[in-house]
Amino acid sequence: ELRGAAGLRVVATPVDGAAERVRALVGADKVTVHDGGLDIAVPPDRAAWVNAELVDAGVAVSELRPLERDLEQVFFELTGDPSHVG
Repeated sequence: ELRGAAGLRVVATPVDGAAERVRALVGADKVTVHDGGLDIAVPPDRAAWVNAELVDAGVAVSELRPLERDLEQVFFELTGDPSHVG
């Protein structure tokens, strides 16, 4: 599939506690707080591990799913426009 998974989307409470824990696990540069949740730049097969770590830290996870690249990202990757890839 062209769109493919780009990471994980996590909705958890408290979001600040979730962000702090995940940043400690994978690095601050791989975690973005967006629309009340976290976008995490890790392979989707790490979902169970991320979930377990958050639950162990006392964070309530209400959503955990693969985060797909949007069509604009795919287009720029296919056309080789380096200013828009990322």
